Formats: sequence, C-alpha cells, structure tokens
Amino acid sequence: MSINNQDENIRNAIRYLQLNTLKEILNKMSKEELLNYQYEYIFSKSKSNLLELSMSNLSGWSYSEMLSTDIIAFPDFNEENIYVTQKQKEAIKLYLVMFDYICSKVPELITEETFKKIEHYRPQPIMKILSNYYIDKNNNSDSCIICFSSHNSNLINNTCLCKNKIHLECLIEYNKKIGNMCKACNHNNGGMFDPNNRLIFPSKNIYKAPLMSDYFIANDKKSQLHFAIAYLQHIRINELLETFTKEEYLDYYKHADCYALHNKDQITGALTLKNMPYTNISRIYNGDSFSKMESILSYYHNKFTN
Repeated sequence: MSINNQDENIRNAIRYLQLNTLKEILNKMSKEELLNYQYEYIFSKSKSNLLELSMSNLSGWSYSEMLSTDIIAFPDFNEENIYVTQKQKEAIKLYLVMFDYICSKVPELITEETFKKIEHYRPQPIMKILSNYYIDKNNNSDSCIICFSSHNSNLINNTCLCKNKIHLECLIEYNKKIGNMCKACNHNNGGMFDPNNRLIFPSKNIYKAPLMSDYFIANDKKSQLHFAIAYLQHIRINELLETFTKEEYLDYYKHADCYALHNKDQITGALTLKNMPYTNISRIYNGDSFSKMESILSYYHNKFTN
C-alpha cells in the first residue's frame, strides 16, 4: 500500500464511518506513525493530523454518500434538534464510537486548541470524549469535580457554595441526571428549567442558546438582562434592574432587540415582549408570566424616565 493510497483509505474510512476498516489500518501503524500522521488536502495544501481529520468530517458535506441525501454536522448533536432524521441519528452513534476509538489511539493529540475549535457548538458527546482522553501537559492544578479532567475550556467555579471547579458541560449533564444539589457541599447549584423545559442557571447568568446545543455565560449587565427577560426570569430581572443606573437602563432601552424579543408600548414607551420571542416561549401558554414581566419592565421604565 502506498502512502497516498493509505491516506485516502484512512480518510474514506473516517468519512464513511467504516470503523473496522479504520481499525485494520491503524493497528498496523506504530505509535510514532499515528502521532506524526498528516493528511494533505489536494486543493488547499493544508494538513490535518488524525484527530483533526476525524473532526473536520463534520463540516456539513461528510457522509453524504453513505446517507444518500442526509448529512451530519455539529448542530445535529443537539438532543433537542427535532430536524435530525433517523439516518442522521444512526450516523451520529457510529461517529461517536469511531471518534472514541481515534481518541483512545492518539490522546496526545488532544490539546486546549482542540476544545477551542468546537467552542461555538460545544457538542456535549464530543466534549465528553475529548475530556475523557485529555492528557494535561501543563500540570494544571485545577480539575473538574465531575470528570476530573483539567482542560480549561469552560472550566468555571461551581454555581453553588463550594466553588469547586467544574466544566460547564459536566454541570449541565450532572443537573439533568442527578439534580441541582451539589455532591460536594449538598447545596443548590441554581439550576432550574424554563417554561420550555430547558435547563438554565439564571442566578449565574448561564443560559442555553435557543435551538443550539451550546451553553454560554452572559458576562456584561446588558446581556444578563436581555437573557433574563428572554427566559422570563422575574426574580433575576428585579435583581439586575435594582443594580442599574439610569444611564445603563437608557442604554439598554436604546439598543433593545426589537426584532426578536421586544416591542415598545405605543403610549408609555415601556418595553414589552413579543408574543413569541426567539426563545420560543409562547404568550398563549405563559400569559401570566408575560404579564408579570411587562409589569416589571413598566415599573422600571417609569422609575428611570420620570
């Protein structure tokens, strides 16, 4: 087998999820060969190591021949994505088995940069596999209380009293499986579910991106207020607005998202909510929450503008 043929065989085995074929090829390669392997793309002349090659196959066009017209990409790993077909679900299962195998062969290739490459979508099954095989080369003293891995991608202070380090993905998974009581300090970590049963942590400004698999932390006050409103978190909104100055409120008001979240009352000018904000929480089924929210917004609008 020539080097070029071997390269194409490896790429095709990964691309078409042919795990047995991939195992047959990789088992014949030494550890040094696996770590130094580089696939060179014909047109761009860019190169990818074995791990990068397996991850690049989620760019959107991969597996198209195997699945006929269906393809898989990072957003498809979101368990709430209702548009994923049965064929795509089967392909995702196969891919995760294959990706786990590749990571077990070359864990040395998993770096902080690897986590950064998928930071936008943060598909939890892939993040979990990477965390399982990650080898800390920097002797980081902080490690996650759940998975014990020390990679620093979204390694945050726990949202309860103990403040142990925890990966955001591990926090989400723990809450969904075990509940919101921390196993270390036995205090509530602030996890709760929004009207559409999405896990959020409003007191810590941690929210789920609508229709995406990733979670994020709202860092500035305007973003914190925006997402607290979008997820109908009355207590958090009161807490935030009590800390706002007049200038801060007027700045939020001036730049309020009147495309996907807000309307403005034609008489008072106060911010109101669209009947179906982009978080897909409907006024029809949550009328009392919408009314309470708009009363709070009206109160603070009067407070800051009169």
